[in-house]
Amino acid sequence: MTLGKQITKELQPLKLIAKKEKFNPHLTLAFRDVKPPIFKQLSAEFKDRKFKREFQVSSFSVYKHMDKRWQPFKEFSFKDPNTKPKALSLFG
Repeated sequence: MTLGKQITKELQPLKLIAKKEKFNPHLTLAFRDVKPPIFKQLSAEFKDRKFKREFQVSSFSVYKHMDKRWQPFKEFSFKDPNTKPKALSLFG
């Protein structure tokens, strides 16, 4: 919940999200093209399983619904914690 609030706050300057719009940050693990009979089988198989994994993320993308499809709108890269900031130069 906290992450969702932080993401919403950071994205407000992009004017992607109107104040009245519902915003639902999420991670997609599957896609909608699973046919209903297969979905029922998958649901029965996995409904009581626990799932916990860790993975590295270098960026995240914001998608916007345009022309009846979700289109990539902007990607935000995370800073590598091992990379030192570059020195600024007026003549570089």
